[in-house]
Amino acid sequence: MYELPFNAKVTCTDGHCGTSVAFTLHPLTRIVSNLVVEDDQGHQRLVSLNTVNKTSDDEIWLSCTEDELREMELFQTTEFVQRAPQ
Repeated sequence: MYELPFNAKVTCTDGHCGTSVAFTLHPLTRIVSNLVVEDDQGHQRLVSLNTVNKTSDDEIWLSCTEDELREMELFQTTEFVQRAPQ
């Protein structure tokens, strides 16, 4: 089991590829299921924990290339806005 640092440098097999900006939890077990990595262009991607090779206090190393990271699913947030009573 890895300790996943927040706001850490993320490195792919071919170099720096982003920053850890969030984690997702499995809704039933409440266990971390994915890492969210933001690249230098501001795109946030869901990264499976299986892709994490190792971690330190301020860095996470992945077992994928930067190109493979760009192919991973985009992380999207949904916000619900409550309508004002009429």
